[in-house]
Amino acid sequence: MRQKTLYLFLFWSLVIVLLPSNATLAQRHKTDSYDFRDNLRVNTITNVAEVMYSTDKKVYTGSAEEVARQFLQENKDIFGITKISDLKLLEVIESPGGKHAGFIQIYKGIPVYGSETIVSINDKNQVETVANGCIPIDDKTSTIANITKDDAISNAKLKIKLNKQTLAAEPKVELYIFPDSLYQIHLIWKINFSASEPKGTWEILVDAVSGEVLDYKDVRLYDIGTGKVFKPDPITALQNTSLTDQNNTDYQALQGAYDIVSLPNLNPPSGGLYRLQGSYARSEDLEYPNTTPVTNSTSSFLYNRSQPGFEETNAYYFIDAQRQYVSSLGFSPQWNGYNYIRFDAHGTTADNSWYDPSYQYLIFGDYGIDAAEDQDAVLHEYTHALHDALMVGAFQVGTQEHLLGEGIADYMAVSYRRSMSLFQQDKVFPWDGNGETWYGRTLNASYIYPNYWYWFDYIGGTLWASTMMDLQNYGDMNRDIVHKLLLKSFNYANNSTIPPEHVFYVMKADQAIYGEAHLSSLGKAFYNRGFFNERINPTPSHPSSLLSGNITSSTSWNGIKYVNGNTYIKPGVTVTSYAFLFIGDRKKIVIENNATLIIQGTLTKYFLADIEVQPGGTLMFAKIAIDQDITDSQILSEYQLLGNYPNPFNPATTIKYLLPKESSVGLKIFDLLGREVRAFNINSQPAGFNEITWDGRNEYGEAVSSGIYIYSIKFRATGSVQIVEKSAKLVLTK
Repeated sequence: MRQKTLYLFLFWSLVIVLLPSNATLAQRHKTDSYDFRDNLRVNTITNVAEVMYSTDKKVYTGSAEEVARQFLQENKDIFGITKISDLKLLEVIESPGGKHAGFIQIYKGIPVYGSETIVSINDKNQVETVANGCIPIDDKTSTIANITKDDAISNAKLKIKLNKQTLAAEPKVELYIFPDSLYQIHLIWKINFSASEPKGTWEILVDAVSGEVLDYKDVRLYDIGTGKVFKPDPITALQNTSLTDQNNTDYQALQGAYDIVSLPNLNPPSGGLYRLQGSYARSEDLEYPNTTPVTNSTSSFLYNRSQPGFEETNAYYFIDAQRQYVSSLGFSPQWNGYNYIRFDAHGTTADNSWYDPSYQYLIFGDYGIDAAEDQDAVLHEYTHALHDALMVGAFQVGTQEHLLGEGIADYMAVSYRRSMSLFQQDKVFPWDGNGETWYGRTLNASYIYPNYWYWFDYIGGTLWASTMMDLQNYGDMNRDIVHKLLLKSFNYANNSTIPPEHVFYVMKADQAIYGEAHLSSLGKAFYNRGFFNERINPTPSHPSSLLSGNITSSTSWNGIKYVNGNTYIKPGVTVTSYAFLFIGDRKKIVIENNATLIIQGTLTKYFLADIEVQPGGTLMFAKIAIDQDITDSQILSEYQLLGNYPNPFNPATTIKYLLPKESSVGLKIFDLLGREVRAFNINSQPAGFNEITWDGRNEYGEAVSSGIYIYSIKFRATGSVQIVEKSAKLVLTK
């Protein structure tokens, strides 16, 4: 969240290392021990691969079961399988794109609890992934039960204090092999029954040798709980910037900020107790200081801010809500193979919060205003987790992609809050950053790339967040569209991505999801913020990446091209560009007489601020035609008004527009009474991006008063009588 995050992360990591006597922590790490080795996730206790993420794509023959058994036989040592015949087929599920064969491990005729193994096979009969539940079992493990079924049932009923009169049906009892959290093997009776006192669908595991109840839980899928939260935070909810922490007290002025909400997707109670753990969020004690997460006998978590359970409830609510929203957009992020993210609402006494990409959990600080009380702080860190989950490979801090991620995290937090209130709509962290310990951040309309792309105070991130909010405010865009493009852009990026490349990925996402429906708005926003005038550092040095001099034969451009010198497309030459073009400072592409440049739909269309079309030259914009030739009907030829920037402005603003061909341009500015204030007439401008700057003065050179103005711009192609007219608003502030 703030610059000292990395240092605090390292400090507290050292604290954890120096506390091996913490039994709870040690056991948790031991039961969750795994390592990533090539394409495998390996359990470091059993040394068995629990997941194989990819294979060599060998093509098999036979049914789904036969293919799965062949593959498991070839890799049985990796998966800890003694005999393939010990796997019993459960079912084969068919779905779009392939089949999934599921097995359960059998030991001497007895099923092994939790040993389900899924082999996923695509339509080409290639194994894609394997999720392995098999475990090594000593051949000397006994399968003789000393405790009878009836005795096991009695022990189970006694454990949960069952009212026998409320039993819905006779218990179902089965013998299983059960590996505990330390992979010690037990022979157990698994007992299932439903009852109304205590209410639940109970699964109880009784050791078949000793009679001890090893585990019991209500296995109903999910509950909806109730919680008290700030929605979104006290300052925003009450529209009162004078509110302060007051040493975490629950003082009277804050009471109107509370909201009672549903807590969906909670897990059923375990051991008779509910926890703030569910499908998408799990409150745990992860780092020092050790604060035991709250538990309740009911699913109501109604705390005030002076009680530890409040921050847990607040964080759970907003993480769950955002994860449901992300799912509605079509994304399914996972951490360590699970849909939920773990979080510690009291994970540090420092004034900080962070996402840990190594362990993949969230930490919120308690110094000053507790960070988990502020929706912005919760969703900012959760967005980092989304970034990591949706980007291939391990997320690395300190990269340009990380700085860009800070901006995306700020944007998503503010965007969510704006859906509830527009009070201080550009403020980031209005409660946590209320000025007592720090001042938060503010979206800024004046930041331009690359001038403001630097780490100090996350200025670069603020630039990106402000650009995303520009997009959200455009007429054909909205919060859902921008979020969807950003989440999709994570899939393309890696840790070496530079900002203009991420611009490309956002536009690529629009191509993939919406068929390039929003390129005009995307181009306008990114162009206004300076992202298309990138001075690549370091400049590409490979000859295939550089453009300069004369292009004398027809060709195509692919990949990334850097115009490091004036480039001339000579007469009779046609160039088709599929490339991501960077045009160097004071460099240009010149299309000479009888030469043609076709900009294909790889989204370079709006990157061309420095293209000169000489008389007789042709510049075309075309979308990609999949498996087809480009036809005339696909060529885009339109005048585009890209708006003015900044807006509101003082003292000057620049109106930008795109000409498909050489044209005359007439611009008139009017006040709200329809009186003409200023006029500009340009006899000829070349095709491509052009602009006119208004200094806020009338035709007599006098500064005009603040207010709203209307500008009308007329375009007429050279040699044509047809006029295209467009208009928009200007806002002058003083």
